[in-house]
Amino acid sequence: MDFSDQNAVFTDLQNKYGKENVARIIAFGTLTPKAICRKVMNCFEHDESVIKSISKLIPDLCQSMQSAYDASPELIAYRNQYKKEFDVIERLEGIVSHESQHAAGVIIYPNLSSYLPIKTRGEDRSLRIVAFDKYMIEELGFFKFDVLGLETLPMIKHCLDSMPDKIDLHHINLEEKEVYDMLCSGDVSGVFQLSNQMQKVMDQQPCNFKDLIAINALIRPGTGDWVEYIARRKGKEWSVHPNRLPYLKETEGLITYQEQFLLDCKTLAGWDIAYADKYVRKNKAIKQDTELARKFILDSISNGFSESDATLVWHEIEDAVDGGYSFNKSHSASYAVISYQTAWLKYHYPEHFYAALMSSEKTDGDGQSAISGYIIECKQRGIKILPPDINHSRDNFIVNDEGISYRITTISHVGESAIRAIERLRPITSFSDFLKRREKQHIKQNVLVNLIKAGCFDFDSPNRAELLWQLDMLNRTKTQIKNEYECPRYAYDDRIKAKWEKESLGMYLSLHPMEKYGFKPLSSFAEGSYVLQGGEVYDVKEFKDKNKNDMAFVFINTLFGNVKLLVFTSTWRYLQIRSSFTKGNIVLVKGKRSGDSVIVDSVEVLEDINKIA
Repeated sequence: MDFSDQNAVFTDLQNKYGKENVARIIAFGTLTPKAICRKVMNCFEHDESVIKSISKLIPDLCQSMQSAYDASPELIAYRNQYKKEFDVIERLEGIVSHESQHAAGVIIYPNLSSYLPIKTRGEDRSLRIVAFDKYMIEELGFFKFDVLGLETLPMIKHCLDSMPDKIDLHHINLEEKEVYDMLCSGDVSGVFQLSNQMQKVMDQQPCNFKDLIAINALIRPGTGDWVEYIARRKGKEWSVHPNRLPYLKETEGLITYQEQFLLDCKTLAGWDIAYADKYVRKNKAIKQDTELARKFILDSISNGFSESDATLVWHEIEDAVDGGYSFNKSHSASYAVISYQTAWLKYHYPEHFYAALMSSEKTDGDGQSAISGYIIECKQRGIKILPPDINHSRDNFIVNDEGISYRITTISHVGESAIRAIERLRPITSFSDFLKRREKQHIKQNVLVNLIKAGCFDFDSPNRAELLWQLDMLNRTKTQIKNEYECPRYAYDDRIKAKWEKESLGMYLSLHPMEKYGFKPLSSFAEGSYVLQGGEVYDVKEFKDKNKNDMAFVFINTLFGNVKLLVFTSTWRYLQIRSSFTKGNIVLVKGKRSGDSVIVDSVEVLEDINKIA
């Protein structure tokens, strides 16, 4: 079950059923094969180069050493070379390394502490946690509820509430061609679950709701075979046993959902779904369970299937279940509904969608970075982003006849007391009216300056330099007034205006210095591909690697948000590279995409930020 406010739902459950009858569930973390290898090899004091060589051979999502050997046969050579170390690694596999709280699990049962061990947390010890994990709880016959909190749900509600038309999203057409065309073009920012999957969406080219269900499962770590799925969608021939076709056709013959391998167990071996769920889906060591494999094959043969077909299907089931994780279709379908709803709103009501989307972002660095990217998208769509307005702007972005008005709460130095004081003054007829009536204890000089620089008084005078000059004239000393001293005027043009917006709002609003270069977002490049990224350097963190060599993390602000750059020793050692990554510089970076980061090969300074804005 997904809700907009997870904590509120949990509190409601406690109030309804009693605190002593409702509890969260503990979760035990285990080390991945890659992590175990690194720790054990380090304990045996092996050279870092050896550890890296071994670590590279183990897939990131690998859940067992056996699956690591299957994926990387070269690893077996290391296993033979370092027999003692790998014996330790295999013995430590699956051992509990830490405990945490299950992200969503809740259990409700009368007088829980009489049946299950309970631990408490929180200052008032009101948070009760069952000290058995979800597997043990289900083994004992208790029912676990998953109560998830999705930030997208309040964003959708905000969007709907702000619209003049009353829309019931439960009755929209889920097969609207124009919406899918938008997604296929790569226009996925803000779309639930797909916003960071541009390349995968463009590869898949979804054309119906079933495709959305599939991609919502396939983008999950450890689910399905994405490369093979795309190859088959693009025409690669495939075949499965005719009895499996009804439930595998929609995913190109590949097991993608839990329900599909459960149906395999029923179709071939004749097993009851409940039996398959207990002994197959929840089997964390299925590849080592030779007895279960033998039973599946023998039962399938007795049902008229060949041994080769049964063996092939069992290997597919093993790959789908390996590590105890798989994704169920009902969950994926629910997420696909929200994916489509957000895409539908973006296509039909882009102004209200972007206003709600930007309002949902926090005011910290990551939130501001995301908003910066959305502003560029709005401009590309012809949607005007207006500066905050002293009379109308509030905590959220607001849609009006001209475009989207920026929120007032993110202006530098404008705190809660200043905002409440501004609200008491409304309506404000002019800048001079505001100066006369302002509460000086709440609206001080630095607040005034940032309100002007952000554009809050553009309705009175679009020349912000003129308003700053008026403020300076108002603050003259008695001697200066007596001598009729005139304060110097400020230079003002579009670049200075953009610079002031960056100072007061934390981002460029009317003009971004990177707009003229036309860079693409990092998400438009495939993983591991060569990329070009341009942005303003805003942070540099130097440190030493394990071999005591200098390297750095560099953070740049691009048109579409912040990007982390990895500058390894082989590149960082050059003086030209170091000097290029000076805070404030706008740089062109060339390198390889690694997740949400770029491994830097070279860098070029485009322009000094102070010369641009």
